[in-house]
Amino acid sequence: MAGMAKYYFLVPNFLLGKINLGDIIINPYNPYSVLTTADAGCSFPSAEEVVVTDCKLSFHSKPALKFQRRLFSSASSVSVGVGTTISDDVASEYRINTLKTIFCNSLPAEYIEERIRDQRVESTMKGGVFRRNHSVYMVTGMKVAIDLEVATSISGSDGGQVKRAAISEVFCVPGEAIIAYRLKKIELVGGKANDINIKDFTSKAAFM
Repeated sequence: MAGMAKYYFLVPNFLLGKINLGDIIINPYNPYSVLTTADAGCSFPSAEEVVVTDCKLSFHSKPALKFQRRLFSSASSVSVGVGTTISDDVASEYRINTLKTIFCNSLPAEYIEERIRDQRVESTMKGGVFRRNHSVYMVTGMKVAIDLEVATSISGSDGGQVKRAAISEVFCVPGEAIIAYRLKKIELVGGKANDINIKDFTSKAAFM
């Protein structure tokens, strides 16, 4: 999958809070800080769902090397990776009984225009630094793990060749846990509410 755009981001902490389709957020890397959610008066459009079973999400990192993330699925034969520089040796593995991907690829412009009329969203988009327009982000996809087991091992060195003892941890999360999310970036390109640019948000931090 080298060269393909990646859109899904791992949640900072899948035990921290709830993420919903249609949430509008300010920081694309913190999905828990929500400006507004979809409600009955402006419900989120119908979403698609893809289910795979017996999945494994594994991570590995080394000092001065890139943090390698790979997703394997016995059902879909998927293998993807992304890297970012970190200092410790970290090996993590998510074992997932069932993985649901819930998403909406096509959102009507009228729906987004209505959502950004919310007072908090509008003031955020028009009240950035030096009154410059500020982008917001809408959650349009999620990866939900059912019956998740996480195994993590951390080791490293305190400079030179002095190595620290490895720390290992294994824990289970029964039921559903949201482990990743996808976003649309919404930005004003003019002075009116309908002068907006909508596109999929991606960056080097995305893992798939």
